[in-house]
Amino acid sequence: MDQYLDKIIGAVLEQGFCASLYIYLFFQLLRQNEQREENYLGIITRLNDSINKHLDKLNESIKRLDKLHNDANSTIDQNAM
Repeated sequence: MDQYLDKIIGAVLEQGFCASLYIYLFFQLLRQNEQREENYLGIITRLNDSINKHLDKLNESIKRLDKLHNDANSTIDQNAM
């Protein structure tokens, strides 16, 4: 890619300062967007991990509550007989 960039920059330099500045800023913008995207992907990954941990805890709590509910119903059924 560097040789293509060199060719582009060479052609732009022949066209003048404004074109050179435009191309330079364009490539800077691309680099910044790539860095921003990497940061966003990192944030999304951390949030996803956090959500999964909380979901696991929630599922464990639901299972415990379901077991307590079933145990209470069994006790009630046995006392009713």
